[in-house]
Amino acid sequence: MRSQQRKETCITKYRKILQNEKKADIKDITVLEHTLSAGSCIKPNLKLFEEYLAAQAEVAADLTWHYNETMCNQQDGTTTPKVPLHCKLRLSAFINQQQANQLLINRLKKRFSQDDVFILGNWSASMTQFHEPIHGKGWRTLLKRGRFNVYLID
Repeated sequence: MRSQQRKETCITKYRKILQNEKKADIKDITVLEHTLSAGSCIKPNLKLFEEYLAAQAEVAADLTWHYNETMCNQQDGTTTPKVPLHCKLRLSAFINQQQANQLLINRLKKRFSQDDVFILGNWSASMTQFHEPIHGKGWRTLLKRGRFNVYLID
């Protein structure tokens, strides 16, 4: 199910495009982002927080330039204004997600009748580090939006 969702929403494709764009920049953006993530932004430890703010001030201009000025390529030959690449990919991913959800609802309507009941369990897994999140609430709202009978077993 997850691999089908990834394929329909093009998430992996968009992630690769963004990673390649970061590496193609004059300054390696991933290195700048890693310098920020290496620091501590926790406020109670004042010394580490000051170091984090100093590192953020150093890389802020480059990161802002990259995320605002990286434009998408216009392949249709029109004179439409260029859009930042990150905004375009985010919007495309959102639209693809909505289409994939509607496609799933349509497939379920073909397979099941309106009188069928979906029963979902409310459970939480232990040791969830490095695991994908459980889409319990998302699946329930998606199925309810598709006008299916959904019940939650606690």
